[in-house]
Amino acid sequence: MEVTTLASSVIGNVDRFPTTVAGHSLPLNQPRWNESRTGQPRPTATDGMAHFRRSWNLEEVSQTTLSLLAESWAPGTRRAYGSAWRKWSDWCMGQSMDPISASTEAVLQFLTLLFEEGKAFRTINLYRSAISARHMGLDGTPIGKHALICRLLKGIRLTRPPQTRYSSFWDVNVMLRLIESWPMNQELSLKQLSAKLLMLFCLLSCKRVADVRALDWHARVFTPNGVSFNISRTTKSSTKEVFYPSLPDNPNLCPVLCLKEYEHRTASLRPGQIHPLFISFKRPHLPVSTATLARWIKWLLSMAGIDTSIFSAHSVRGAMASKASMLGCKLEDILRAADWSNESTFRNFYLRPVQHISNTVVAQL
Repeated sequence: MEVTTLASSVIGNVDRFPTTVAGHSLPLNQPRWNESRTGQPRPTATDGMAHFRRSWNLEEVSQTTLSLLAESWAPGTRRAYGSAWRKWSDWCMGQSMDPISASTEAVLQFLTLLFEEGKAFRTINLYRSAISARHMGLDGTPIGKHALICRLLKGIRLTRPPQTRYSSFWDVNVMLRLIESWPMNQELSLKQLSAKLLMLFCLLSCKRVADVRALDWHARVFTPNGVSFNISRTTKSSTKEVFYPSLPDNPNLCPVLCLKEYEHRTASLRPGQIHPLFISFKRPHLPVSTATLARWIKWLLSMAGIDTSIFSAHSVRGAMASKASMLGCKLEDILRAADWSNESTFRNFYLRPVQHISNTVVAQL
């Protein structure tokens, strides 16, 4: 399996590389917010379901139907769209316009205002998508796909190109050596054991923290070669299964041994039928959020001397993929492990040079 390849290449070469420390006028022909074709009051700016119903002319469908339609977006997307839509609605109401039927000129002006506020291309593009998702469109075309709006977004992208977050990644060897320096699993505190298991899982699978959070206590199967999890919860990458290899030659870095100790230590702490694998190491030991898991990872990064003001929990994914590429892992194995559909995603956003000790020495001169 590709995960076995990545794990053996990186962990097997842990000693091969040095470490590191790492105000605009508007057209006058806009529909007025308080004017309705039906004579009924308009819904408030935050009434998302009402906006959804009106924008698609779904006056006869049930609330359940609307809810299911809304569920077509992932929770994170719904939150991001909701925040962007509220800002768009507030701006429209300030101009006495209906956000659902506002003209192309109004959308162009609003997106331009965002640009003038200094917002990045990706943020402005998010607003475009959020508006388009609830706007009734023009002549059967979603407002976000209007030729002028697409042209405006292209101009914004060329004027203010998207910036990659990282120019380089920390060396995975730094983290592996930290974990290797700890006592055996049985001697670790529950906090240390929890963070170690999380880090090993993120590293060895190149998965997002949210993907690892989706692992189910009751949905794992141990095999002679490792452990596999079936993932039933919806994740951004739509991952259905993940495999973690057994590493008998590196017991302190073996995710299977760490998992077994974690299961043994937490079995009596789980209240009721708790399905998520990761629970809080503090009472009442409830399932933890993605944000909490991210804090665990940043705690480990900090302990390893990695600058957490620069590197977030998500950097684990890119650090591992870049390291695997540097060690000669097949590109197709890296893409499959990380759930990247094409090579350009990896090369454009994740493949970065890996920092070495020379970076730190030169920086201190």
